[in-house]
Amino acid sequence: MVPSVVKEASGLKSARSDLYMQPTKADKDSVFHCVVEYSMPGGAILQKMSNTITINLNYPSEKATFSLLNTEPVKEGDAVTMKCETDGNPQPEFDFTHDDKVINGVGGVLTLKSVKRTDAGVYKCTATDFDNLDADLSGAITLNVNYIDPVSVIPAEPQVVMLGDKVEWQCKTKGSATHTVQWKKGSEVLSQSGTLSIQAASYENAGEYVCVGAVPSVPGLTAMASVTLTVKGKPMIETPAVGEVTKEGDMVTLKCSAYGFPAPQFTWKPSGKQSVSVEGSKVVSLVTLEATPEVMKDGVKCEASNEHGSTSQTFLVSLKRAIDNSADRVLLSGNPVLTSGLYR
Repeated sequence: MVPSVVKEASGLKSARSDLYMQPTKADKDSVFHCVVEYSMPGGAILQKMSNTITINLNYPSEKATFSLLNTEPVKEGDAVTMKCETDGNPQPEFDFTHDDKVINGVGGVLTLKSVKRTDAGVYKCTATDFDNLDADLSGAITLNVNYIDPVSVIPAEPQVVMLGDKVEWQCKTKGSATHTVQWKKGSEVLSQSGTLSIQAASYENAGEYVCVGAVPSVPGLTAMASVTLTVKGKPMIETPAVGEVTKEGDMVTLKCSAYGFPAPQFTWKPSGKQSVSVEGSKVVSLVTLEATPEVMKDGVKCEASNEHGSTSQTFLVSLKRAIDNSADRVLLSGNPVLTSGLYR
């Protein structure tokens, strides 16, 4: 450090200090500043600090680092990034090879998009620093690409069986590591092996089944295939609910739900205004009609039929009960009758 003090014409003094140094590699991240100390009346010593500066220090490379930036196990379809860098400044030129075949990177970064299992192997990086030609500036990475083969299901075609028949599927796949196979319907797991058997097919069994193959050690590495099951048979009507009206002569809507394949046709007796819709694996018929005395007495018959047969159910229609809490009475239509201290 070379200090100097100049007395100005005004009588003030200008102090200056020049720092001369020969930086080494250890100074590459150093931050420099200077501090001025000055006296004030009363013996106080104050300080002022300058702005900080850094120096862009060039130095030769001595070693190279080649690293894989992916933090999760690599699987087919992933993008892979590998970075090669040295401890020198500026960074030198880099060359990349895959199994001794030249490939192109950008600067010190090698990016592989949507890798396949054939992209596995040994990747090498070599840097050339003309300020230190004797240094071994190279690195190698062995890239493993995890995979799972497409899932095969036998039989693969949609299955159509009669009500009560047996159904069985086989599911297979292969992976780069220990893998699992599951059969699922919706979110429910039905089998933890490659075999799914249904001993007696019901209408509830109809739908889509999915076989899922996975490699547990590699998050997200899965493959799947689906099959569909159709169950044929005569219609089966769900237990009917009772229709209710406030008084005789009101309009009432009844709902008849039936399973069956082919889709059942509905006949209502007596008939009314009808609409048909599909809810999952069942067909639903709604009918709206007048609650006549005959309907109140005999109910309404719903018949569901297809080419395999027919089934019928009778829907009863009753009066709604009205409760009068103030008098503790339960009223139906008509006059109340006193029984056991309660009006009904």
